[in-house]
Amino acid sequence: MNPAKMIRNYIPRIFTQIISRFTPIFANKRESRSRYIASLCNLSLIVGLSIAHSLEASEWYTVMIGVPEWNVRPECGYAQEPGSTSAGHLVTVERPNGDQAIITRLKSNGKISAVYFKSKRQCQKYLLKYDSLINNDRHGKGVKTTHPDLASQDEGSDKEEEISLLAQEEQKRKEEKEAELKLAAEEAQKKKVLIEKRNREIIRKIEMDMVDIPTGSFLMGDPRSKGVKYLKPVHKVNIPFFRMGKNEVTFDQWDICVTDGYCNGYNPKDEGWGRGSRPVINISWDDAQEFIYWLKLKTGDRFRLPSEAEWEYAARAGTESNYHWGDNIGKNNANCSVCESQWDRSRTAPVGSFPANAFGLHDMHGNISEWTQDCGHDNYDGAPSDGSAWIGVHSCYRTTRGGSFASNPIGMLPFMRGAGKRSDRSKFRGFRLALDK
Repeated sequence: MNPAKMIRNYIPRIFTQIISRFTPIFANKRESRSRYIASLCNLSLIVGLSIAHSLEASEWYTVMIGVPEWNVRPECGYAQEPGSTSAGHLVTVERPNGDQAIITRLKSNGKISAVYFKSKRQCQKYLLKYDSLINNDRHGKGVKTTHPDLASQDEGSDKEEEISLLAQEEQKRKEEKEAELKLAAEEAQKKKVLIEKRNREIIRKIEMDMVDIPTGSFLMGDPRSKGVKYLKPVHKVNIPFFRMGKNEVTFDQWDICVTDGYCNGYNPKDEGWGRGSRPVINISWDDAQEFIYWLKLKTGDRFRLPSEAEWEYAARAGTESNYHWGDNIGKNNANCSVCESQWDRSRTAPVGSFPANAFGLHDMHGNISEWTQDCGHDNYDGAPSDGSAWIGVHSCYRTTRGGSFASNPIGMLPFMRGAGKRSDRSKFRGFRLALDK
């Protein structure tokens, strides 16, 4: 209970009890005793009210600010009117707002030690503003830590208090948002570093997977064919040294081109067969050129598509048989329509699933049909004899080699030729890289 109210309610009763008990000692007559009791009761009431008023006038609510080295958190609490000392420290007393507020300062350095208010509401408003200033100072906002203006502690400051609260909430939301953005940026940077590291590893693997194709010569075309015009005339071709990818380009390799911002951002469908180490499909001749352009930028090496002559020479790998393993298709030597592999006629196989030829090249028969650099021609009349690509007009059909997982054994022969528009995309086609020394 409030001390002033307690005194106001109970002091008169106490005085009355005391007087009623001891008055008979001092008075003998009944009438005189009654008047005496009445007078003393009135006096006790006046004394009680005076004491209560005096105590009520000394009710204060205080914010103990202290100084930084005290490490005291300000709070509103009930207190008596300040005297000349506070917590053992000599202070001076100021009344900048009349009798509604009092400031005490340390005499040693003039710093405010406490602020007293006549109402708890004024105290809480002051504390709210003081905390705001302290927080701003702690967060390096450049606001000098001091006490708010006591003259503003009136009823009209409700709007200012509301604005202050809204500003603090907005500042808190802003700081939380900044923290979230900072965290997201850090995570994105970590992810970027990991992606770049992985990309470098994959690019490095592409370079390491290029195998040497030795200098040599061979007869290009089908010497056994009697009526297939586009495989005639058989002619000798001299092949200089170059390098060729031991595997077809994979989805893994294509995808890093896209994530790096190249390859026109094109994400070819995998037909539900999976990506990773499977050969990239649904790739046009133009798409292959975009990949090669990006790879040149990343490595500085002279990557390209192989010419028809280079491809056929590399597929034969010094043999004259139908396939690098012999004349018969055999079992599980490749991926085609009747090769007796687990992928026959249904889908591509991961690269390197079958034994390599003598040059170290995998999947030169079946799996996917591979783009070459050459334009298509009806026959070999006028074909280059130095192994270079036979180029025609820009819009020409481009040749393909090797057959696919859906091809029959004839379509997989090393000298068989296919062709398509340079913009055609098909689940049966992909490509393999060549590299000049």
